[in-house]
Amino acid sequence: MAHYSERIEKNVPAPVKSKREMYARLAAGEFGNTMPFWTDIDAWWHAPKQGAVEFGVRSMVKAQDPRTRVYVPLADVQREIAANWGPGEYQITPMVDAWRTGCFNVAEADGILYVEGKLFPPPRVAWRDLMLAPDAWRGPAGRLVLKSVMNDNDYDDLAALLDLYPEHVVELTTLNRCMGTIPGRCAVVWEVRQNY
Repeated sequence: MAHYSERIEKNVPAPVKSKREMYARLAAGEFGNTMPFWTDIDAWWHAPKQGAVEFGVRSMVKAQDPRTRVYVPLADVQREIAANWGPGEYQITPMVDAWRTGCFNVAEADGILYVEGKLFPPPRVAWRDLMLAPDAWRGPAGRLVLKSVMNDNDYDDLAALLDLYPEHVVELTTLNRCMGTIPGRCAVVWEVRQNY
């Protein structure tokens, strides 16, 4: 990995060091297509929901926070936040299970692509549970799996992320329709992480 000053000269992004930093960079569009997420209940209430009727309320600061809730019906989101979360602690995201074609953690090391996840996962099974026993592919097999559920834009975006963020894992979901913050994309990036 290049020294930090060399990374700046080459305009290479700094490594992702924390979950809070990752979410700020994700919201700024640094990692490409993602689902819109809200850290303010009023902003969420007035925003378009892209067809979602259930939402996840997740921690912005702590991995595997026990307050995290998924599949929260639209009518219950405000109550969930008022009961369990303070300002700046949460994010609200649409649940996209109804449209999932795959859930993956993707990384590249020494020129070899590593893919872990599930193709056509069952609905209403949380990511964490799917990843307890993921399928795994590497090299050309990994490329074939990803290309089977990604359009060309999605695959090019992923390749760019892996190139820009060596030694990072890209967590993404592929969908059977284009959704998210960038038109023409069917893959939604949830996280780009190193060792935080």
